[in-house]
Amino acid sequence: MIKWMSLILIVVFLSSCLALSLDSATPVSPIQPAVGHYSNGKLRFKGEYYNGYRHGAWTDWNGNGDTISIVNYDQGKLSGSFKIWELEKSYEGNPESTPDYAMDYGEIIIKEGYYVNGVINGGFRVSYSSGRLKESGRYNKGRKDGEWTKLNSIGDTLHIINYSLGARKGLFTIWSYYSHGLLNDAMRNIVNIKHQGIYKFNMLNGNYVESFPNGKVKCAGAYIEDNREGDWIWYFETGLIKETAVYKLGQLIRSEKFEEAKGN
Repeated sequence: MIKWMSLILIVVFLSSCLALSLDSATPVSPIQPAVGHYSNGKLRFKGEYYNGYRHGAWTDWNGNGDTISIVNYDQGKLSGSFKIWELEKSYEGNPESTPDYAMDYGEIIIKEGYYVNGVINGGFRVSYSSGRLKESGRYNKGRKDGEWTKLNSIGDTLHIINYSLGARKGLFTIWSYYSHGLLNDAMRNIVNIKHQGIYKFNMLNGNYVESFPNGKVKCAGAYIEDNREGDWIWYFETGLIKETAVYKLGQLIRSEKFEEAKGN
């Protein structure tokens, strides 16, 4: 009996000591710093975790020590402002890709915007390393919305396109070296052509006009759901008619070509 009583007292004593030890322990902070390094010792990333989730500002660097991103989190979700430095992508070597004449390949660009609950939202801009604006517009819950403008590195406007929740919709103006003109058009890739038309649900719908740099019309017609429809006319840069055509649901019905008068 005495042995059993002694054993019980020992167990109670040890339990009390354990309880005192737990009560006096320093509580673990929910915020934990996070730092990573490259093999050369330079910083790779720096931020904080909150209860195991990324939280607050996180900064990333490349191996040369250049900042490549500053992004904010709210308990694991992208939230707040962000700024990202990246090398402009090139389409060289990929014949299936369509070149974007708005790009200046090989140049560092800077993207800035905002996240709300993990989704990009609000004003967004892209700048060249020189500080010149490259692109600007707004996102509505992750989708382009309203007017978007793109410029080249010397400040020339390349396009102004309107969007509605991610779909191109409304008036647009594009300046490029690509023309919707004839395949044998000698002006292709030489003259910067101005395109004006209307998008509806990402498709060309309505009147469409291309203009030469001197302001004179290069071609004019209309689209219905991305298909040429009705009468189309092409002009020489002098303003004289070069070709006329009639389309139905994108199919050429008839056409007629004209020679430019000598001396013009």
